[in-house]
Amino acid sequence: MGSERNLYLAVSQATFNSVFTIELGQVLLKNQIIKLIVFNTESEAIVQWIPN
Repeated sequence: MGSERNLYLAVSQATFNSVFTIELGQVLLKNQIIKLIVFNTESEAIVQWIPN
């Protein structure tokens, strides 16, 4: 049975800003190796889906 589900990693904005702004993080995003949901810890709101 195949599944059409996508797996996303949820990270806070602070984590995104520290991990995914360095070269390795940029490579992961550019090559779409990892899918992210970035959220604001204070408002508990999603601020970005990567990739859209």
